[in-house]
Amino acid sequence: MVEALPIVGARAEENENAGGEVRDAGRRIDREAQDLLDVITNILDASKLEAGKVELRLEDVALAPIVSRCMQRCQGLVGAKAVSLEVDVPSDLPRLRVDVVKMQQVFTNLLANAIKFTDQGYVRVRARGAGQQFIAIEIEDTGVGIRDESLDRVWKPFEQDIQRPSRRPTGTGLGLPIVRSIVELHGGSIAIKSKLGVGTCVTFTLPREPRAKGAGAAASEVVLG
Repeated sequence: MVEALPIVGARAEENENAGGEVRDAGRRIDREAQDLLDVITNILDASKLEAGKVELRLEDVALAPIVSRCMQRCQGLVGAKAVSLEVDVPSDLPRLRVDVVKMQQVFTNLLANAIKFTDQGYVRVRARGAGQQFIAIEIEDTGVGIRDESLDRVWKPFEQDIQRPSRRPTGTGLGLPIVRSIVELHGGSIAIKSKLGVGTCVTFTLPREPRAKGAGAAASEVVLG
């Protein structure tokens, strides 16, 4: 799995030196290869999380650089869409003790999902202190939204909102369940609000120091000012 990454990257470099139809075909192959790699990675991650075999490698870090790195990574997903990526994460927020790789996975999953279902407007990341012990993070988009009856399903493995207008289900349906498991593994919580045709907002909390699952501030009750 790890060895496949350089191959995808090498194909991308070759494509830049090709022309016309060859370049377009090469890019499609690259996208499909990366999609397949993502599917395999998500299935493996979900299996490990479900089996309780994930061990956090905690570091004392600032949140802003993690968000910035993930934003840059997802910038290419916007393509020609009239979507702006916005960040409102104060640099003076208290530092967190988290698994950086896992936290990047959380942000990348949430950002990629928001961009996929947003054709115009914005995808915005905001973060604020929530009391003395927690940080609250909000990822909001102006996308197609999710039907009320589908909101509970998005956390279930392999479930997708097939009712989203003009959207063909893609991916494995494992992204949000993985995100939820990682957040809860850090002792945080996560919630989602959405309105069809208006957009979606995912809010999650993280303790400044990891704690037992279920001991985090309820994300559903957090309001960022």
